[in-house]
Amino acid sequence: MIVKVMVRRVYHKYVEVELEVNNEDLKDYQYVEPIDGTFLKEIDLVDYLLANEDKWGEDIEMKLNEAEFVYGTGLYDLEGFEEAELDEEWRYDCKKLNQGGHL
Repeated sequence: MIVKVMVRRVYHKYVEVELEVNNEDLKDYQYVEPIDGTFLKEIDLVDYLLANEDKWGEDIEMKLNEAEFVYGTGLYDLEGFEEAELDEEWRYDCKKLNQGGHL
């Protein structure tokens, strides 16, 4: 008789980088949003970050290569990381503009 014992063990890595963004660079990513008859200028950080991945993408990959594996999925360990069906999850946060979310 043969009995197989199997395990699937999950580990994750978490890193972050900070990107200094010049206000002048954001001018191309502004749009006007009408709110209650008032037009407010908003900045689309997602478009900016995706268009400028060359300014942060390599740094985050280098940090990932150096980071230690942590046991577990990492889901719910940090605010906003809750997408269980994804193999990796990208987020951004900018306190000054009160913006954040998934990339």
